[in-house]
Amino acid sequence: MTYKPWTTKEIKALKYGFEQGYGSTHRAWNDLLPKRSCNAIAQQARVYGFRTRTYKLWSKQDDETILRILDTLSGELQVTKHQLMGHISELYRDESRNKKYKTHE
Repeated sequence: MTYKPWTTKEIKALKYGFEQGYGSTHRAWNDLLPKRSCNAIAQQARVYGFRTRTYKLWSKQDDETILRILDTLSGELQVTKHQLMGHISELYRDESRNKKYKTHE
């Protein structure tokens, strides 16, 4: 992994990859940008505002909104954010399982 500034060639490769619909963890990056990590690719994509069809880049405003909602919910339910997230995850898994195995009547 490298922390060197991004070259014009690397930025073009990054733009090409995201135009092709690759997310930051797609294995094609091993060929396009072999010296860059998934995190570096995601961060640089965020800087340039690149988006794909399947990969959402969360904005700072999105992050702040989510954190405010978590703060409000955890305060309202009198639990920690960690407990709240664990329960949300559990509910989501249960809901996904129920949809997967639900039979049509």
